[in-house]
Amino acid sequence: MLSPASTEGIDSDLGIVVSELKASGEHKFESHRNDEGFEIKVLPAGFPEVVFKLNNEFSGQVITEFNEKIVCIGSSEPVKKSA
Repeated sequence: MLSPASTEGIDSDLGIVVSELKASGEHKFESHRNDEGFEIKVLPAGFPEVVFKLNNEFSGQVITEFNEKIVCIGSSEPVKKSA
């Protein structure tokens, strides 16, 4: 779920990609564990794949094809919540 740190996040590259994916429904995905952490690939039909490269603490980068280039469009980290 998109939870931007500020309102600018909604209109960011990541915000746009997440909004498009949400509007188009459910998507297949693959996940793999590696020495650095995890790689999760979202495989939407009709859209470029979105790759989350996360460390063992579940923080990392979100990468996809955007404007015809493979780029990092944002970052991901666990939500901090109190018990």
